[in-house]
Amino acid sequence: MGFCLARNGFIMKSYLPLYIGLTTGFCGSITTFSSWILLIFNEFISQHVPHRSVTYNVLASLADIGITIGMSVTGLKFGEHLADIILPKHKIRLGKSCKIVQKPSKLNEFTIADFICLGFGIASFVLVVALASTVQVNRNIIFATVFAPIGTSIRCYLSKYNTFKKHFPLGTFAANFSGSIVIGILFLLSNGIVYSKLSCEIIEGLANGFCGCLTTISSFANEITQLPRKHAYKYALVSILMGQIAMILT
Repeated sequence: MGFCLARNGFIMKSYLPLYIGLTTGFCGSITTFSSWILLIFNEFISQHVPHRSVTYNVLASLADIGITIGMSVTGLKFGEHLADIILPKHKIRLGKSCKIVQKPSKLNEFTIADFICLGFGIASFVLVVALASTVQVNRNIIFATVFAPIGTSIRCYLSKYNTFKKHFPLGTFAANFSGSIVIGILFLLSNGIVYSKLSCEIIEGLANGFCGCLTTISSFANEITQLPRKHAYKYALVSILMGQIAMILT
């Protein structure tokens, strides 16, 4: 993510869909905010380690928050350093106010690069499903692969609302909050009634695939580094607290 952001101008001018695919698609999907919120909640209620003191639980939750945010921001900066090493002559970075505007395209207007990327995406999807289907214990990967594009597409759509409220990325917040609600419901279902193996795999697929790709830490970390300090703390605090409220309500 840091690498792409540091060279966003160069990547966009080379091939705009590649930039969107790498940042919103790959980086946004591989980092999940909802699972992190669930982990913090489990630490706080001592889900996996009973008989811990309240103080221990609070400190464990705070440590999880601090370590995750710290490592995420460090990763962004490390990516920027890699960009300086690998592409030192392409220091083209567009400003924060830059907006990406894409006009609807007809099929005959697609370029060779478009078809290559589309083919690569379809081939990757089919390959993962095919490999997962050969091993029965990994059937949940199939469901995660099926649900993942839905979550990513919704997050991509919501990202257009990031500029609606100044100093508060509303789109990312909405995606992370809604994903936290969904994973909270799935967590409740998985720890309640005994379901069939197929139902458990679907629930796990929804949690890892849909919620994992709907929510994002990479964009969240980038936003708190780009916002003014006061607003960054406010945005981070509200996002985490609302995520925990979502866990409690579900």
